Amino acid sequence: RLLAILFICQLLVELMRNRQILECYVDAVKVRRTMVAALFDKVTKLSVKSMTQTNSGKLISLISADLFAVERGLSFFPILIAAPFINLFACYLLAQSVGWQYALVTLGVYVSMILMQLRCSSVTEDLKRRESQLNDQRLKFVNDLVVGCRTIKCYGWETHYHERINAIRDKQQSVVYKVCFMMTLGQSFFQNFGIICVFIIMVMQWSRGTQLSVSDTVSMLSILFLAFCSTNSLAYQGFANLSGFLAILKRLGSVFEMEEFARKRVSKLQPGVEPLIHMKDASFSWGFKVKEVTKESKEASVQIEEEDKPTISGINFKMERGDKMVVVGQVGSGKTTLLYSIMEEARLLSGAMELRGSLAYVEQEPLIVSGTIKENILMGLKFKEREF
Repeated sequence: RLLAILFICQLLVELMRNRQILECYVDAVKVRRTMVAALFDKVTKLSVKSMTQTNSGKLISLISADLFAVERGLSFFPILIAAPFINLFACYLLAQSVGWQYALVTLGVYVSMILMQLRCSSVTEDLKRRESQLNDQRLKFVNDLVVGCRTIKCYGWETHYHERINAIRDKQQSVVYKVCFMMTLGQSFFQNFGIICVFIIMVMQWSRGTQLSVSDTVSMLSILFLAFCSTNSLAYQGFANLSGFLAILKRLGSVFEMEEFARKRVSKLQPGVEPLIHMKDASFSWGFKVKEVTKESKEASVQIEEEDKPTISGINFKMERGDKMVVVGQVGSGKTTLLYSIMEEARLLSGAMELRGSLAYVEQEPLIVSGTIKENILMGLKFKEREF
């Protein structure tokens, strides 16, 4: 009967533990989904200035790796919260079964390991932040390599990109080794917690010239290995992921603090017919300029400051529904700036602008196939001199 009760109790423990792990993973997936949606919504609202300052590799790394780490780490946080209460209750049972002095020794070892793990987590957080920065740089170079493959091949820059990516990867591997070492160090202490406590208690018994009975020894080992070891091994995962979680939150915070695309609607310029687009003596600026470019060894940085000098000025036109307008000009005359001004990407310095309804910017790129000009015009059609 006793064996049946023990079997049923152990079965219930495993069922409840698996259910708890399942619920934690489901909640972690929901949190990750919410973060991805919030990040996507934020990125779609970033201004041109913010897009020039952000790192494309950082955004790729956040979605592909960092948020997955958040999902994995959140599943261990409930155990991290419950572990102190479970261990205090285990110390109480240990005091009742073998003596309060052994319970105090066990509690002291546990507190010491917690403090050591907090220190390891702090170091690991700094290392993971450095690893994330290197990973952002590496992904940015890879993304630039893929996007600008034709240009890079044209100018023969493959070797340069290859060397830069490998150099960043070597630095990242060095940081990853340090992170693995710190995590292994903390894990080794937590997983051997019961052995350390038993060794200290045996030393205490040897120094006093006493010994525990068989029943007390079995009770002590059962409490140490069932309560402390199983709980602490999972709690360690919570500590290890907590440091990475805090570093990822700071990276997410830096993205959410970026300047958003400011959509400002002005009042009607005149009563009567309401045009879709109306500008009157409008002057626009991109709102920033390159202040200084510094280069230290092989790394370069760009400082950007606000600029009030207008890029285009004195714009006056009105467009109503059904109207079409063609803008022509030389390279650099401000045609693209005018389009982005209508989209409110450029900053309005003076004058007035009125926009109504929803707007869309549809950029057209020419489709040029490898062949002659005639073949690009015909696009597979039969040549008819009267039509072409």
